[in-house]
Amino acid sequence: MFRHNRRGGMRFTRIAVMAILSAAISAGPVLAQTDTAPPPPPAETAPPAPPAAPPAEPPATPAPPVTSVPPAVEPTVPGTPAVPKKKKPKKKAPKKAASGSSAPTRISGGGVRLVVDISSQSMAIYRSGKLYRTIPVSTGSGKRYCNAGKCSIARTPRGTFRIQRRVNGWRTSSLGRLYNPLYFSGGYAIHGGNIPGYPASHGCVRIPFSAANWLPGIAPNGSTVIIKN
Repeated sequence: MFRHNRRGGMRFTRIAVMAILSAAISAGPVLAQTDTAPPPPPAETAPPAPPAAPPAEPPATPAPPVTSVPPAVEPTVPGTPAVPKKKKPKKKAPKKAASGSSAPTRISGGGVRLVVDISSQSMAIYRSGKLYRTIPVSTGSGKRYCNAGKCSIARTPRGTFRIQRRVNGWRTSSLGRLYNPLYFSGGYAIHGGNIPGYPASHGCVRIPFSAANWLPGIAPNGSTVIIKN
């Protein structure tokens, strides 16, 4: 009987222990939830502040309109019309003749013109703008010569001249004899002499003796003499 009760008590105790354990196991999660305090909710963070708006620009003021300035007008006396200013014509500077250049060959107008061509050793005689005759000449040789202690080059001057004076018949100079000379520049003259067919004089213009007889009669003083290369 005791054994039976002891066993029954032990069995009862075992059953009770098992029941308590079962109850503890089933209540474990609830205890764990009640023992552990739930974490506090995260603190709400304030939303980021919107960026500050830029300061409002003042309204642009329109630029004043550009007005053209009228040209200055000189005051005029009432009742008198304005006189327009006249432009002064520009003066053209005269062209300078190049030194040593040949004289022009165009012949016009009246009078007598004697045109000596150095390159062809000839002289064209014009009367009233028309060719009258052509004759051979002999001009400066271009050689060096000395006379009365002075030396120079035998060269006929180039340019435009006029007959200044004359001598009828023969004239003897320090350089030789001249027949009916017509002086056009200092001691340079057109005169009768030897014509070899090439430049051979001391600077004068030699013409044939036959031409020296009639040329002074048609070429008075003041007649034009043109000597070109």
